[in-house]
Amino acid sequence: NAADFSGATVMDVGTGTGLLAFFSVQAGARKVYAVEMAKEMAACARLLIKGNNMESVIEVLECAVEDTKVEGKVDIIVSEPIGFLLVHERMLESFVKARDMYLKPGGLMMPSQGVIMACPFTDQTLWDEQVRVDPASSIYICVPEISLTTKYLHHHHHHHHHQIESQYAVFF
Repeated sequence: NAADFSGATVMDVGTGTGLLAFFSVQAGARKVYAVEMAKEMAACARLLIKGNNMESVIEVLECAVEDTKVEGKVDIIVSEPIGFLLVHERMLESFVKARDMYLKPGGLMMPSQGVIMACPFTDQTLWDEQVRVDPASSIYICVPEISLTTKYLHHHHHHHHHQIESQYAVFF
């Protein structure tokens, strides 16, 4: 995707060590905003950026996406939002917020979609830990945290053509 990055302004959401920010610069980005709310990670990213002589291009913003103060909009938003099962680290919400706040019309989001594959299996110990049985009925109650995120993403579905498509395959 190097052509996309040539001369582009980029926001890296949850930059961590700054890896995607470095790749963006190598691909020709003119300016990268590296957003990282964890203090130690932001410090680590700054060190690595300095060590690679990229401090003129990469700016570390030590805050949550919603608290960033960036002039204007960016051409590309990159992120490595993948926890296990895509939604675990709850980075997708930040990725979507960044899009709504900072992405130029026609701008790019990378990655732009994710697919969750699931395969059913059973494990009695896990079942006993995770599922509680309501004694008043014979119904098993299991409340996965995933439901919040799917609602959140679908809620935004109509507003923007750069969509994170969420595909969930769930087996019971």
